[in-house]
Amino acid sequence: MVFIDIDENKSLADDLKIRSIPLLIYYVKGKPKANIEGMSDKKTILEAIGLL
Repeated sequence: MVFIDIDENKSLADDLKIRSIPLLIYYVKGKPKANIEGMSDKKTILEAIGLL
């Protein structure tokens, strides 16, 4: 897991097209599989990444 401070890494935030925080980007084999924006509960996150 990696946490990125977008205030300190504005160019990375632009490259990833991050427009709202918090944002969880779930990667599989180096490619994004799911983007979960905003506060989410455990069930929502597990459903988004295919574990429920």
